[in-house]
Amino acid sequence: MIAENLKKIRNLYNYSLEEMALLIEIPSRTLAAYERKERTPSILLAQKLAEKLNVNINWLLTGEGEIFQKSNQNIIKKNNEVLNMSKSIGKRLNSLLIDNNISDIDFSKITGISESRTAKLILDTASITFEEICAIKSNFDISADWLLFGEKERPEISLSEEEIIKLKDLLRKN
Repeated sequence: MIAENLKKIRNLYNYSLEEMALLIEIPSRTLAAYERKERTPSILLAQKLAEKLNVNINWLLTGEGEIFQKSNQNIIKKNNEVLNMSKSIGKRLNSLLIDNNISDIDFSKITGISESRTAKLILDTASITFEEICAIKSNFDISADWLLFGEKERPEISLSEEEIIKLKDLLRKN
């Protein structure tokens, strides 16, 4: 899902691999590997896409909702905030287990995330990956925004074709 969505964003903006990689400050080889599913991007990539291209992180991870956010209110601004955000996922993950009345062992079986990795996530001693977010999201009725940000949901707002064209023009000027 993430690989396809990365490619969709790049094509929507009509960027080459090199142009988009430069914009989000990663090597073009790395972006190409993400698009080919050879590498799994970190959560920091989502932060850069949200910051630079106003991409809806929930859409990036799941394909659900609108591609873009209307406001930057919920977008992560600094790498430290991303790290702090990922450190608070443990509480939400623990509440998910409690709300669903399941053990971490059952959670591991359901999601395919190992028991030791689950424990690290709950204890906030590890950062969550895209694959883990998708595994949790696909097995439980939660939004990625709730898991990442603690928010119920972001407003679903779409951009018109005219707004997308204007946005492309603005980005090319910068």
